[in-house]
Amino acid sequence: MRPMSFEPAAGSRRLRDHIGVLRRRALVVAAVTLAAALVALGLSLTQPRRYTATAQVLFQQDTATVQDPRPDQIVDSKRLDPVRVMQNEARLASSELVRERARDLLGQPVSGSVTNVRDSDVLLFSANASTPEGAASAANAWADAYTAVRADLSASRTTASSSAIAAQLDAIDSRVAAIDRELDAGPDAERAAALDAERAALIDQRAAWVRQQQVLAADTALASTNEARVIDRADPPRHPSQPATLRNLVLAVLVGLVLGLATAYAVDELDDAIRNVDDLARALALPAIGAASTLPASGDVRIVPADDPALVEAGVAPLAPPEAGTGRAQVLVVPRGSRGRQVRERATALDRLGVHLVGAVLAVGEQDASADSTSDLERSRHLASQATSEQLRA
Repeated sequence: MRPMSFEPAAGSRRLRDHIGVLRRRALVVAAVTLAAALVALGLSLTQPRRYTATAQVLFQQDTATVQDPRPDQIVDSKRLDPVRVMQNEARLASSELVRERARDLLGQPVSGSVTNVRDSDVLLFSANASTPEGAASAANAWADAYTAVRADLSASRTTASSSAIAAQLDAIDSRVAAIDRELDAGPDAERAAALDAERAALIDQRAAWVRQQQVLAADTALASTNEARVIDRADPPRHPSQPATLRNLVLAVLVGLVLGLATAYAVDELDDAIRNVDDLARALALPAIGAASTLPASGDVRIVPADDPALVEAGVAPLAPPEAGTGRAQVLVVPRGSRGRQVRERATALDRLGVHLVGAVLAVGEQDASADSTSDLERSRHLASQATSEQLRA
């Protein structure tokens, strides 16, 4: 006869099982969550305070578009894309050139960020400092530095481009005048043809430079309408932006709950101590008949006859009689606190010796008896009935 396996059948947890894990390991979840919150609180209290102040700069763009430019403008489509323009302005405001100008105005480096308010032409200069006044001064200096650098760049670019175009036009006009004088002198036919070809090329070049001059004039006019000005200067903030103690605590509690639940399930899986009838039913593939307070809750796992007076007195008699010819039915008595592995090893050894086990009883002892012993018995009735029926059919 093959020995019986007392390993519990693997199966998915039911809702009641999850609730049982949470009830048994509530202290573990609470301890891990509390520890995470205390760590976050400690880190927040040890961090230095930082304040953030914000200045707003309005960048007024020209209203002409690529599809509908103003009649007096020769426009560049890249300049007229509002989103692209604001992205470029935000990059310019965050550049080292502007930061150096702000450092010169403030007397110390600035730290923070520049962002563009969505669907608007407003740039936000958010500066960080260790004091409220320092944060406000840094944000205002940063905004002033941006407007100054932008004005300088616009003026220098216009001046340099205009000078370069004027020099090219002067050179072309001088060469055309020289060619005209040479043609008036009456050169031979071959030389006259070469001069005419050169003159035509110079005229085309001059027309191209004139178009560049017109584009520059349009850009200059566009730049005059695309001015940046501070519309809201930063005030000293009332509260520090760092550390964000409340936010850190909320995040720590959420993380602590997740870690606590994971720890609770891990501890529950590793801990196979049998403390109640439900634990006994999970640890052993035998009907969990119930809990008996009339049996001592100390000592080793043992067996008693199914009709033992202690069982009868406790009201946990076996749910099914043994089959004819199998010998006297025995009940496995498991003291509270026993390990599941120990109980399974003992049950396997008894089965190999020919002992007919019809169920298991949790010995809680008279001093450990509680009102929930009866409820433990009731909860195990259905499971015991099914397991006993399957055992008798096997």
